[in-house]
Amino acid sequence: AHARATSSMRSAARPESGLPLRAVVVPYTHLGDPTMVWALRAGQLFASALTVLVAINLAILVYARTVTRLGELAVRSALGASRRRILTQLFVEALALALLGAAAGLGIAFYALDVIQTMNETGALMPYWINFALAPRAVVVALALAALSALIIGVLPGLKATGVSMTANLHE
Repeated sequence: AHARATSSMRSAARPESGLPLRAVVVPYTHLGDPTMVWALRAGQLFASALTVLVAINLAILVYARTVTRLGELAVRSALGASRRRILTQLFVEALALALLGAAAGLGIAFYALDVIQTMNETGALMPYWINFALAPRAVVVALALAALSALIIGVLPGLKATGVSMTANLHE
């Protein structure tokens, strides 16, 4: 009876060979296929470089837009708008743009991580304990970076635009 139970456990464990499963200890740093790990790292590096280029381009465009609005800002100031109110308006405009960009980036990241997780579940690319999901902390960091970028691309050019030379802009 014991031999029959052992053979049925073998066939249940690995039906194709009838051999029992054997545990293998590997280091925690072993992440499966090294080419997949390098591909993920290269993709991360590419995405980071692309993000920096897009951020620089967007900052230049927003600054150029602020410079073209110098006359409008001077008129608002002449009509009684305080410097704080003008800076608040520029910040809110930049914040709306930054939040839209953050939402698009989070949506793309969520979709990409879902695709990678699906590939991992079906093809066993990585060990089972690695979960490709968008962490809540990443969402909070993305929103905080959007607020910081709005502060940088909205308020800093606005401080320069609403400086001492407002009357010179009004004369133009």
